[in-house]
Amino acid sequence: MTRTPPPVDRVAASKAAVAARRARAEVKQRIASGAARPLDVLAAAAGEHPAATLRVTQFLRAIPHIGVTKTDRILTELRISPVKRLGGLGKNQRARLEAFLEEWERGSASAPRVVVLAGPTAVGKGTVSKYIREHYPEVHISVSATTRAPRPGEVDGVDYYFFDDAEFDRLIEA
Repeated sequence: MTRTPPPVDRVAASKAAVAARRARAEVKQRIASGAARPLDVLAAAAGEHPAATLRVTQFLRAIPHIGVTKTDRILTELRISPVKRLGGLGKNQRARLEAFLEEWERGSASAPRVVVLAGPTAVGKGTVSKYIREHYPEVHISVSATTRAPRPGEVDGVDYYFFDDAEFDRLIEA
């Protein structure tokens, strides 16, 4: 005869599961926002920390610029099963993941990502550029030079460097 737990136990288990999911979501959000270093989260997962129950796949995907394809490649290279949780990694798996994260941090810091915003005239490149400048001040934006006249609201040195034809040609020759 199958014994069904009393409703109180199911309710408590459900509340505990929701709390655990929220704690894992908070860990992932902190990694994604840069508030927590992946190496620190991995170290915390060795104890009684919500990160210990986080799957390695979820952990890696929380790291900016690591998606599904990179996650699969990383797990294969590190010889870690995609169903493993951070707290359940073996000593060698943990060491390989830690070495990968150290290398990733060094690579991320030394090689900034370059993005080119391109498109035909009047599609909104300036609008996108302005949004990035206002909302992501840490992003460095290269300012192009042009020989056209400024449009309403454009600022010399911010949107473009505005030159006449002769000055533009002189700058090219310099």
